[in-house]
Amino acid sequence: MLNSEINNQKSFEHNKELIDLIMKEAYLSNLPEDDKKYLQDTLSLQIDRRLGLIIIENLSEEGRTEYAKLLKNSPIPDPEELQLLLTKYLPDYAEKIKVGLDIFAKEAIASLSK
Repeated sequence: MLNSEINNQKSFEHNKELIDLIMKEAYLSNLPEDDKKYLQDTLSLQIDRRLGLIIIENLSEEGRTEYAKLLKNSPIPDPEELQLLLTKYLPDYAEKIKVGLDIFAKEAIASLSK
Protein backbone atom coordinates (compact mmCIF):
# COMPACT_ATOMS: atom_id res chain seq x y z
CA MET A 1 0.00 0.00 0.00
CA LEU A 2 2.87 2.34 0.73
CA ASN A 3 4.00 2.09 -2.91
CA SER A 4 0.52 3.15 -4.04
CA GLU A 5 0.61 6.13 -1.71
CA ILE A 6 4.05 7.09 -3.01
CA ASN A 7 2.86 6.76 -6.62
CA ASN A 8 -0.24 8.84 -5.86
CA GLN A 9 1.97 11.49 -4.24
CA LYS A 10 4.28 11.53 -7.29
CA SER A 11 1.26 11.87 -9.56
CA PHE A 12 -0.08 14.72 -7.42
CA GLU A 13 3.31 16.45 -7.47
CA HIS A 14 3.55 16.07 -11.24
CA ASN A 15 0.03 17.48 -11.64
CA LYS A 16 0.91 20.32 -9.27
CA GLU A 17 3.98 21.21 -11.34
CA LEU A 18 1.89 21.28 -14.52
CA ILE A 19 -0.88 23.28 -12.81
CA ASP A 20 1.64 25.80 -11.47
CA LEU A 21 3.13 26.17 -14.95
CA ILE A 22 -0.29 26.69 -16.54
CA MET A 23 -1.28 29.26 -13.93
CA LYS A 24 2.03 31.10 -14.30
CA GLU A 25 1.85 31.17 -18.11
CA ALA A 26 -1.79 32.33 -17.97
CA TYR A 27 -0.82 35.05 -15.44
CA LEU A 28 -3.11 33.62 -12.76
CA SER A 29 -0.59 32.94 -9.99
CA ASN A 30 -1.76 35.94 -7.96
CA LEU A 31 -5.42 34.99 -7.70
CA PRO A 32 -7.08 35.16 -4.28
CA GLU A 33 -6.51 31.88 -2.42
CA ASP A 34 -10.11 30.62 -2.79
CA ASP A 35 -10.07 31.25 -6.53
CA LYS A 36 -6.60 29.75 -6.87
CA LYS A 37 -7.67 26.59 -5.01
CA TYR A 38 -10.77 26.25 -7.18
CA LEU A 39 -8.72 26.61 -10.37
CA GLN A 40 -6.08 24.16 -9.13
CA ASP A 41 -8.75 21.57 -8.30
CA THR A 42 -10.43 22.08 -11.67
CA LEU A 43 -7.16 21.76 -13.56
CA SER A 44 -6.20 18.65 -11.58
CA LEU A 45 -9.49 17.01 -12.51
CA GLN A 46 -9.02 17.98 -16.16
CA ILE A 47 -5.47 16.57 -16.18
CA ASP A 48 -6.73 13.26 -14.76
CA ARG A 49 -9.43 13.13 -17.42
CA ARG A 50 -6.94 13.94 -20.16
CA LEU A 51 -4.61 11.19 -18.92
CA GLY A 52 -7.46 8.70 -19.11
CA LEU A 53 -8.29 9.80 -22.65
CA ILE A 54 -4.66 9.58 -23.75
CA ILE A 55 -4.47 6.05 -22.41
CA ILE A 56 -7.77 4.94 -23.96
CA GLU A 57 -6.98 6.48 -27.35
CA ASN A 58 -3.65 4.67 -27.56
CA LEU A 59 -4.53 1.23 -26.23
CA SER A 60 -5.42 -1.71 -28.42
CA GLU A 61 -8.87 -3.23 -28.04
CA GLU A 62 -7.44 -5.86 -25.70
CA GLY A 63 -5.67 -3.15 -23.70
CA ARG A 64 -8.89 -1.11 -23.43
CA THR A 65 -10.72 -4.18 -22.14
CA GLU A 66 -8.08 -4.65 -19.44
CA TYR A 67 -8.16 -0.93 -18.61
CA ALA A 68 -11.96 -1.08 -18.23
CA LYS A 69 -11.51 -3.94 -15.74
CA LEU A 70 -9.15 -1.76 -13.70
CA LEU A 71 -11.72 1.02 -13.60
CA LYS A 72 -14.65 -1.26 -12.76
CA ASN A 73 -14.31 -0.92 -8.98
CA SER A 74 -12.75 2.53 -8.79
CA PRO A 75 -12.57 5.52 -11.12
CA ILE A 76 -8.90 5.84 -10.18
CA PRO A 77 -6.98 2.65 -10.93
CA ASP A 78 -4.35 1.23 -8.62
CA PRO A 79 -1.08 2.82 -9.78
CA GLU A 80 0.85 -0.45 -9.71
CA GLU A 81 -1.77 -2.29 -11.75
CA LEU A 82 -2.00 0.61 -14.18
CA GLN A 83 1.77 0.61 -14.58
CA LEU A 84 1.73 -3.12 -15.43
CA LEU A 85 -1.07 -2.62 -17.94
CA LEU A 86 0.68 0.29 -19.64
CA THR A 87 3.97 -1.56 -19.81
CA LYS A 88 2.24 -4.52 -21.45
CA TYR A 89 -0.14 -2.76 -23.86
CA LEU A 90 1.39 0.68 -24.38
CA PRO A 91 5.18 0.49 -23.99
CA ASP A 92 5.71 4.05 -25.26
CA TYR A 93 3.08 5.48 -22.90
CA ALA A 94 5.48 7.95 -21.26
CA GLU A 95 6.06 9.73 -24.57
CA LYS A 96 2.36 9.67 -25.48
CA ILE A 97 1.44 11.12 -22.08
CA LYS A 98 4.12 13.80 -22.35
CA VAL A 99 2.88 14.86 -25.79
CA GLY A 100 -0.77 14.76 -24.66
CA LEU A 101 -0.12 16.82 -21.53
CA ASP A 102 1.94 19.33 -23.50
CA ILE A 103 -1.05 19.80 -25.81
CA PHE A 104 -3.37 20.08 -22.79
CA ALA A 105 -1.14 22.72 -21.18
CA LYS A 106 -1.08 24.83 -24.36
CA GLU A 107 -4.86 24.58 -24.70
CA ALA A 108 -5.42 25.43 -21.02
CA ILE A 109 -3.07 28.43 -21.16
CA ALA A 110 -4.75 29.73 -24.31
CA SER A 111 -8.20 29.29 -22.81
CA LEU A 112 -7.32 30.84 -19.45
CA SER A 113 -5.47 33.76 -21.02
CA LYS A 114 -8.53 35.04 -22.88
